[in-house]
Amino acid sequence: MKFISVRDFRTSSANIWKILPEENEMVITNNGRPVALLTPLSEKNFENVLSSVRQARAINAVKLMQQDSIKKGMDKNQSNPNTAANSTKQVLAASQVPQPQNPQRVVSEQISKGYLDIKI
Repeated sequence: MKFISVRDFRTSSANIWKILPEENEMVITNNGRPVALLTPLSEKNFENVLSSVRQARAINAVKLMQQDSIKKGMDKNQSNPNTAANSTKQVLAASQVPQPQNPQRVVSEQISKGYLDIKI
């Protein structure tokens, strides 16, 4: 894999586009740090490559969330279902997400208000 600075990318972009298919991947760096990944695309593989990149990002995000929860000790809640349920309630309350209502009560209220017309 070849590394290219932002400066080289700006000044030699025509040459980079020529060698990209041979290299298959190139990393663009800014002050020595990776900032972008170049990969060759075509109309035929565009959707597959895009899907793969998105999937890899999602997998990485889940791994980072798992590592973060382990650091915070939240992984220990899994062994006790009551603790896990309480943690879920706390998270919902903290994020101000309304608690789910009893579905039977919701349907009964909808019927009584005339929003639902159910015939048995």
